[in-house]
Amino acid sequence: MTHAFRVVAAATATVAALLATAAFAATRNFTAALTGDQQVPAVATAAIGQARFDLNDAGTELAYQINVNGIKDVKGVQLCLTARGQTGPVVAELMTSLIQGEVSGHLTAGTVTASSLRGPLKDKTLNALVAEIEAGRVHLNIGTVDHPKGEIRGQVK
Repeated sequence: MTHAFRVVAAATATVAALLATAAFAATRNFTAALTGDQQVPAVATAAIGQARFDLNDAGTELAYQINVNGIKDVKGVQLCLTARGQTGPVVAELMTSLIQGEVSGHLTAGTVTASSLRGPLKDKTLNALVAEIEAGRVHLNIGTVDHPKGEIRGQVK
């Protein structure tokens, strides 16, 4: 094998590895768009929200950032195990304290780990949650004083 061929082969392998890493990383970031019409049953509300989830390279921490607009008296934020249009058990509590008054902007941020999981995912690895997200079976739910079972929600994709 000539030196030039080895250089080209090594460069090709490096590019292929970088592309594979980028493709893998792209599947490890998730989002959710939150509205009242996704609740079961639907809730008439002007409140909306956005969430972003980023899985670390080791697959052991799922960082999240949740922003909302026009929601009032938030009392809880959870990840629930269920398909769109259905209700299901809570698998991670992301916020449990009451925030009185209207919130527009940053609501909460943090990290989910395996020890955060509960319900049917208790004692499982974070990979179990990620697999459920990738299968379309996890939604984010925000409950309020007026709508304790949820005012807005969205599938995590």
